Amino acid sequence: MQVMSATAITNPNASWLNTRGMWLGYLTSVAILHFILLSVPLFSTAMAWTLTHVVHNVGMYIMFHHMKGTPYPTGDQGDVRRLTNWEQIDNGHQYTPTRIFLTSVPIFL
Repeated sequence: MQVMSATAITNPNASWLNTRGMWLGYLTSVAILHFILLSVPLFSTAMAWTLTHVVHNVGMYIMFHHMKGTPYPTGDQGDVRRLTNWEQIDNGHQYTPTRIFLTSVPIFL
């Protein structure tokens, strides 16, 4: 056993959620999606809001709850291969600011 041989590599699947500007970028992308749907002449305002909810929720389900593991080589030796991206956020700790934010956005939509 080597002393001080642990790696400090973070999981890129979950670490981008804690980067500077992610919350603003996320809200901006949801707003852009809504304005794109609102600009379609066939959609009423209510239909644009409904489609914003549906597209957002389907995208978040696929991104956070359906995909498992990590496509990047990490130093965890396969520990996260059975975890969804949601379970990888903040190393699985509940009620962190990132998880609270990602949970509250669909509620406020």
